[in-house]
Amino acid sequence: MINRKKILIIGANSDLAKAAIKILKNNFEIIKLGSKELDLSKTFEANKLKLNFEHLIFFSAINQKKKFIKYSNAEIENHYKINFLNLSLFIKKILPVFIKKKGVNKIILISSLYSLFGRSERLPYSISKFALNGLGKNLAVEYGKYGILTNLVIPGFVDTKLTKKNINPTHLNKIKSKTPINTLVTKKQVAEVINFLISDKSNGINGQTIVVDGGLSSNGDFS
Repeated sequence: MINRKKILIIGANSDLAKAAIKILKNNFEIIKLGSKELDLSKTFEANKLKLNFEHLIFFSAINQKKKFIKYSNAEIENHYKINFLNLSLFIKKILPVFIKKKGVNKIILISSLYSLFGRSERLPYSISKFALNGLGKNLAVEYGKYGILTNLVIPGFVDTKLTKKNINPTHLNKIKSKTPINTLVTKKQVAEVINFLISDKSNGINGQTIVVDGGLSSNGDFS
């Protein structure tokens, strides 16, 4: 029996994560951590988690909508802790483990279009995603020589129940009309990109930001 490599997925309960897991489980052993198993608003000890895995995919995020001055300090801090800070501290702990493996280990961080552009009523979310992008880029530069390959995936507006719940039909149709492919991207399309980045076929890709939005961000106006 072939010994399958293990992927630790943080934020495993999101729609995108579930779509990725559906594909990844065909070739990898999946270790799933959702919000019930791991509270990212609190600093957690890496040694309390099983570190016997080869790859890490991070989906978790909090995204509250309101004017910046309306956020409480605790809400702002939670965006940073959940979307970036505690993950970075965890990665700091697992890097020595990856280095000792002396193979190819991959880190994929799921970011956001709002990590590339400003957005009204999304300031803590946007800033935390900018920070996540910086984490990915710097990890790639500093640890690529050890076979640790880090990339970012930026989904656009994805056809999920949550998207349809949070965006009214009129605005959603406007977004579709501004997307060059004239439709939302699907969960499977995003998942296939993640699957490629985890596979050995992408071993020459490191430090990249891959946008999966049907060309929406190239349009320059997706408000």
